[in-house]
Amino acid sequence: MKKFTIDNSVFIKILALEEGRQEVLDLFDHLEDYGYKIINPTLFQYEFFKVCITKNLDLKLAHEVIDRHLEVNMELLNPTIKHNIKAKEIIASCKKENGFPSYYDAIYHAMALVEGGKLVTADEKYYNKTKHIGSVLLLEKGMMEGVNKN
Repeated sequence: MKKFTIDNSVFIKILALEEGRQEVLDLFDHLEDYGYKIINPTLFQYEFFKVCITKNLDLKLAHEVIDRHLEVNMELLNPTIKHNIKAKEIIASCKKENGFPSYYDAIYHAMALVEGGKLVTADEKYYNKTKHIGSVLLLEKGMMEGVNKN
């Protein structure tokens, strides 16, 4: 079964009606249609609702979105020592002049790597800092090809 870690920069586009929303909807439809699993750190919910509150988004709808994914294909995991070691390696592998990613961003990527999946992000800065590591897809038009690759 294919696994994907999907960070908040992607999820929030559903509620914030941001550019890239259609790509997110297509991605989620595709993952559900093919029975792919979303694995995210437990931190995900806290970050997601913080952004919803900050952007004054509909919290009832936000809960519905998260609850539906939890029912259908999302599992939230507490980071293990393996995830944390991988996050540390991700941060250390980046170049100082580009800026180091935060632990909060790196733990999503670490979870994808340790669990044998791919990270999907709309955070172009994070993507550019860490694309050398692999298993990271930038949300954009045409990105579904990367989702379908093994």
